[in-house]
Amino acid sequence: MNFIAPRVVLNLNLELRSNEALTLLASHFESCAIVLFNAVFQLTVELLIGGLNERPQVCTDELVQTISNLPDPPMKLFRGCNKRIFHFHF
Repeated sequence: MNFIAPRVVLNLNLELRSNEALTLLASHFESCAIVLFNAVFQLTVELLIGGLNERPQVCTDELVQTISNLPDPPMKLFRGCNKRIFHFHF
């Protein structure tokens, strides 16, 4: 059986879990993402990436760039997460 990689991504979600409150990180992501779920220790966001039907690499690059641009306090929370789960939806 051959596997054929999907060419487009419907969306890319980032799920974060931490032992620390993620409220500050959620507030930061509100300017560049849709906050899908915001509990004290769990946060799920979907980036606002140019619309549907982007290639997986485009979505991944955008998410990595967004994370790289986090200011120090939210970046500290991101790095302190015990789970960082990336969900691609094709």
